[in-house]
Amino acid sequence: MTTGDPCQQCNFLCLGDGQACTMTKGGVYLPLPEHIEMFCKTPYFTDCHQYIRGNKLSSTSDLNESLRHNGRRQFRRVPDMLSLILSDCDISGAPCQLIDDQAFTIDLSPGGLRLESRKKLTPNHLIAFTFGPDFSLSNIGGVGQIRWSCESDQPDVFHAGLEFRDHATKQVIGHHMGITV
Repeated sequence: MTTGDPCQQCNFLCLGDGQACTMTKGGVYLPLPEHIEMFCKTPYFTDCHQYIRGNKLSSTSDLNESLRHNGRRQFRRVPDMLSLILSDCDISGAPCQLIDDQAFTIDLSPGGLRLESRKKLTPNHLIAFTFGPDFSLSNIGGVGQIRWSCESDQPDVFHAGLEFRDHATKQVIGHHMGITV
């Protein structure tokens, strides 16, 4: 960990009793100690979702370009832990049976998200999801397709990749991340 070098840590972390992030607009973001150690006090601060959302680039297209990944992904993943409710859905995408009400995101992008669940999810399966109250907008959800699923290092915990199926969900996630899709 480096301290004091402005190129090696985030300048927006206000160190002190509260350790607040000054990157936010219209509110206060108090990063968890793990977040501070993982992002704020390291050269990886530019991967912080709060930094990305608040970064003041000259135009939206510049921000979009900065977030696009040059590899096989259209968009770069951003770590963000948000609560999720997962349900089976009918053909129209309406939730019909609860799968897991304690799932959460590991990272997300405007194209999809990586999640952790206590239930093993089947690849190519369509599921409905709803973000919990920690998401930036209330009552937001959508339908996604499970692209991959695997066991995690912890017993009875699974990770899965979910691809968003509609443009509206991609736009909402882009808005949450501070980019235009």
